[in-house]
Amino acid sequence: MSDTLAALKLLVQEDDPYKVLPSLKLADEVKGSKKKTQMRKFFNKAAHIEAELGAWAADYFIGASIDSFKMAIREGGEKLFGWKSAEKDNVMTSLSRTMIPRSLASQIEGGFPKTSAKFVCLLNVLNRVYTPSFCGLIFVNQRATVVALSRLLSAHPETKKLFRCGTFVGMSSNVHKKKELGDLLDPQVQQHTLDGFREGSLNLIIATNALEEGIDVSACNTVICFDEPPNLKSFMQRRGRARKEESNFFVLLAHDSSVVNVERWRQLEDEMTEAYQRDRMMVDEARTWENIYEQGYRNFVVECTGALLTMDSALGHLNHFCTTLPKKPYAAHQPAFSFTQGEAASQIWATVCLPNSIDPSLRQTRGIRSWHSEKMASKDAAFQAYVRLYQAGLVNDHLLPFRPEDPETFEKRPPFVSVPDQYNPWIEIAASWESTRKFYRKVLSIHRPGL
Repeated sequence: MSDTLAALKLLVQEDDPYKVLPSLKLADEVKGSKKKTQMRKFFNKAAHIEAELGAWAADYFIGASIDSFKMAIREGGEKLFGWKSAEKDNVMTSLSRTMIPRSLASQIEGGFPKTSAKFVCLLNVLNRVYTPSFCGLIFVNQRATVVALSRLLSAHPETKKLFRCGTFVGMSSNVHKKKELGDLLDPQVQQHTLDGFREGSLNLIIATNALEEGIDVSACNTVICFDEPPNLKSFMQRRGRARKEESNFFVLLAHDSSVVNVERWRQLEDEMTEAYQRDRMMVDEARTWENIYEQGYRNFVVECTGALLTMDSALGHLNHFCTTLPKKPYAAHQPAFSFTQGEAASQIWATVCLPNSIDPSLRQTRGIRSWHSEKMASKDAAFQAYVRLYQAGLVNDHLLPFRPEDPETFEKRPPFVSVPDQYNPWIEIAASWESTRKFYRKVLSIHRPGL
């Protein structure tokens, strides 16, 4: 443990903010909460960074966090939303007693300090895959690790001239979320990281799982999981970010990881590939069956009118019939089809369900035979359903839905109506001026009350 981290640990053990602020402790007791204090959370983040990256990164994180906190206090504390004044003063007093190295540059000049074995492994991977066209992502689990790893890669002599690093931890719009000690990244300015990566000014982004999906990121040729993915979804999303040809995907595992854990990730990728190929095969097979021509059976004819119903026209008739039914809120107004498969893959049966305004005995109809494709099976079910509607008297002899007999629903006005031209008074005035009559001048005064 570095001297800086040891000093911070001693400070956390000796100085409990609840001793100075008993009201905070009382509030926590009322809520039944055992939430850690800001100082203890801060120490845990720094300890995690030292274990993952080394003492230099932990010292940088502690110093940068304290400087950021002091700057926020000097600017009025607006960035420390959710902090009480007494809480800010108490934490400020505690941090002021911590001895933090003010210059990390002097440590670099005498030789870069020793880093963790995990970071050395990351360096080996980056040096092996680096090319002038390199563009990659490094996923970590904790937000604090993002900024520390970015600063470490930018300062380390083996990487500082090769990688132009950016950071991303999400673009949350919740401005009322309480800012914690050690949170060095501003979510509002992270759009610049994505823009720089697309433009090429940045070639490496260190990010949390917020960048796994839902955000447009340029195609990468290297994706590294600095921490083991928590689940299969994260594994697949991260693997999918490496979309360029001949891309690389790495998962860093501890030396004490069992062979079972290593094989588990290999097995997951094999299962993912197998599932994709299986789904692709099913789609191709279904498309093949859909393209097979199948001959329908006999048509239905109404003898008195000669109206004809075929399998090809039945689905259109059925949709038209459903549009004439009374509309009900939160209810489907179109026929719904469901399919079942027989013993063979080429045996597909269809059942059509009509809207619930139809008599229950007529709502569901199944086709009379199996088909190779869902398209033909749905035609069969629609044909049988429409024949049943005719037999039940719900469509007329022309195989069309009955129209309402209410005469008020029809427009009675004629389509065209003759109207006179617009009255123009100036025509009569002009005619009067051309006459031989005499005109006499009179002055009229108009008075309006209140003006």
